[in-house]
Order: sequence, then structure tokens, then C-alpha cells
Amino acid sequence: MDIVLANYRYFVSGGPERYMFSIKDLMERHGHAVHPFSVRSGRNVPTPYEAHFMSPMGRSDAHLYKDYKKTPATMAKVLSRCVYSPEGFRKARRFAIRTRADVAYCLQYLNKMSPSILDGFKAAGVPVVVRCSDYSLVCPQGHLLADDTPCNRCVSGGFLHAVRQRCVMGSLAGSLVKAMAWRLHRLLGCIGRINALVCPSAFLKDTLIAAGIPEDKLHHVPTFIDASAIEHTGPHDGGFVFAGRATRIKGVELLAEAYEMLGDAAPPLTITGCADDDCRERLAARGNARIRLLPFMEREELFAVIGRALAVVTPSLWYDNLPNAVLEAYALGRPVIAPDHGTFPELVSHMETGLLFAPNNAQSLTASLEWAAAHPERMAQMGRAARRRVETAHSPGTHYAALMRIMERTAEKKRG
Repeated sequence: MDIVLANYRYFVSGGPERYMFSIKDLMERHGHAVHPFSVRSGRNVPTPYEAHFMSPMGRSDAHLYKDYKKTPATMAKVLSRCVYSPEGFRKARRFAIRTRADVAYCLQYLNKMSPSILDGFKAAGVPVVVRCSDYSLVCPQGHLLADDTPCNRCVSGGFLHAVRQRCVMGSLAGSLVKAMAWRLHRLLGCIGRINALVCPSAFLKDTLIAAGIPEDKLHHVPTFIDASAIEHTGPHDGGFVFAGRATRIKGVELLAEAYEMLGDAAPPLTITGCADDDCRERLAARGNARIRLLPFMEREELFAVIGRALAVVTPSLWYDNLPNAVLEAYALGRPVIAPDHGTFPELVSHMETGLLFAPNNAQSLTASLEWAAAHPERMAQMGRAARRRVETAHSPGTHYAALMRIMERTAEKKRG
């Protein structure tokens, strides 16, 4: 099967891109031809397809809005990608025809590529499968979060609440543009262009159903990790690790607050992935000698850090969407401490593969950390159970079989 794999970045900047390269490799090992379609960038993994990618919105190495030079031309392109990009339609259509694709598998495309690529693929007669990495189909900032608290108001009530709350970067203008774009996409029937939607978590699937998306389009396919390629680690050093992109919505400041309640006898805490300058500065300003801040690390180095931990802590303020940090911890035989909301209760069985605490509650998180530190043998048992779970429920074979059933059924629409 020839598969277009579309994502607005073709380099690793987070979990969605890790998934992209992992599924590309898995598909190719099963004999499929995978054709990446993305946005040109100086950071992209080298590929002969780069010449057919969409143009960058700012400098070729700028991938965040704050890094763009705010020229009129750049801002016009930002607006076009957010609403509807003619370039996206043209290039997606040409790419689908050139590659003779059977199906397009689209990951992240909103804002930096545009829903117009769906129309481009469909115009070329190529059916579309979309994997949802967050809640962007029902929330303008993608996280179902307002003032650090989970919020579902836009799920059933439209995006006007997001405008009133200035949910997009705290900006009235930005929130209004996103709300208007969302409304236009609904009027254009963009979701109707999608043949199937892949949901990494059952929670996300239920949220999309609540938003009125037809249930027959939705398929729950959990993310995978190849645990067989990861050595199950041994003894721990008694400390805790936060692994991932260290931002406020990921709960790192909540974790630091909880950690201060532990006092001087607290075991060491390592926070990795400190990419957000403001967040890093606020953490450093606390001056807690027991907290070590590390930058983004490559996979092998990160696994070495996780492998020495008593447990991994994922204290997200938002519902999250089956984060890789949990699967990586499990593969390394480490239990997880997580909030009891969103996707986490699906992943973390309390007192079996980890601990659940009251969301956005520093005292509850402190109590979980204290219990874990006082019961290292029980935590080690949970880690072994976590490893067994990830070897079955999140194996590459399980994921591939479920995804390809969807792909085959979708590709039949082109053949028919």
C-alpha cells in the first residue's frame, strides 16, 4: 500500500513526531511505501520529498509562533494556514497524484498546514485517515484548559467561550481568529472530508462523540511502544523524574510546589525537557536544591535517567492524550504517578501500575510522593506490572493490526 504520512513537522519536537517516525518505520518494515508530506524546515530529517513540502511560515528554522518575524507577509500566511490555505490544497493534491497514494494518514495539520490539505487529498481521489494528537477539533487551543483548569465548554457550545476567555495565547484577536476559523471549517464540512479518525485514548473518543462527531468515524487505537527493544532496568536510586516537555500545562510547577512540601528529606527530583524559558526561570527561582533541571535529551540519555528513578511523575493540568512519557516509563519497568482525570485512569491502574492523585492538587500529589518514597518495594512491583501491560496492550503488533484494518477499509473507498 502507498501511504501519504502528513504532519506539520518532519523532525522530533514532541510525542506526535516520535509517533510519526515510529509508525513510518513500522509500516515500511511491513512492506508499505510511506511518502512524508510536511512543511519545509532547516530542522527536518533529510528526505527527497522536501522539495514537495509546503513553504515555511517564517524562517526555515522557526517552528513556534513566538519565533516568527511578524512581517505582513508572514502574518498573512499564518492567517491563511489557520483558516484555509490555497497552497495546502494545491500541494497536497499534486503530492497525492505524484505518489499514487492509496490513503493519506494525517497527524498534526491544523494551523501550520491547514484543513485545505484534506480537500487536496480528496480532490486527488485519496481517502483520509486522521489521528488526533490533542483536542484541537473541539478546542481552539487544543488542550481543553482554561485558567489552568480543565474546561469542556467549547465541546458542545462552540468556540465563543474561548473568545471571551482569550484562551489562545491570552489574546482576544488570536482567540477570535481561531473561533472564526473553526466556524468556517464546520460550514465547509471539513470533518466530513475525513473518512476515519484515530483516537489514542477512549477519553478522546468520548469527547469527540460529545462534540457531535459521528461515532462510526471514530476508532480507539492506543499508541504503541516497542518494549522488546528497551531493556527492563533494575535497581532505582529512590528519586523521581518528570520526563517530557516541561511547560506549565504539563504540571511541572505544580510538581515543584508539591515537592517543597516534602521538606529537606525529599528524594531527588529530575525535571527534563526544560524548553519553556519562562517555566524554567520560575522553577529555578524556587531554589530547591533537591530539584535538578535538565534540557531536552535524546532517547538513550532520557531512558538512562528514567531507568534510575523510583517512579515517573506526569502531573498534567490538562487531560493529556496518552503521553509517551507513561509508555516509556512502563517499558523501563517504572510505575507512574499521575492525576485522576482525562486519559490517565485508562493508563494508570491505581496501586497496580502506579498512583493516581487529585488533579491540580499539590497536597494530594505530595501525599502520593510521600507514599511512594516510603514503599519502594511496592513501587517496584507496580513497575513490573506496568512492563507486562505495555508489552501486550501497547505493542507494535497490536497497534499495527488495528491501524491497518482501518487503512484497508478506507483504501477500499478509492478502489471502489
